Amino acid sequence: MSLPAPFANIPSIHNLRDIGGYSISQPNSSAGSTQSVRKGIVYRSTDPSKLSLDGIAELQKLGITTIFDLRAGPEIEKHGGVDDFVAKLEEASSKSGRRIQRIWTPVFEEQDYSPESVALRYREYAKEGTEV
Repeated sequence: MSLPAPFANIPSIHNLRDIGGYSISQPNSSAGSTQSVRKGIVYRSTDPSKLSLDGIAELQKLGITTIFDLRAGPEIEKHGGVDDFVAKLEEASSKSGRRIQRIWTPVFEEQDYSPESVALRYREYAKEGTEV
């Protein structure tokens, strides 16, 4: 089953989608002109560390060369480290000659911002009596 655009059906990674096509504002642009993010340049997804070699090969076909891993340290530890993932990226690169690098760029290095943690934090914020 293929997914509707902008989603890409890649084995072992969920919710991979192209963010191309979204309009962007240009404060200095002339009235009426609309600009947007180019398609096929930036993709977003969930945890990339579970990618299989087949999944990595599909990313290579999309032209992806860099993965910016935004996960915090606790989320990486909870769901598995990165050593196996980086080894798979290197193995896939040596087979195909197309390198994908992983760059760790967390928003918060040591705070747990996993989806589960954010949901618990939101539940606490939304409790009755927490209004300002």
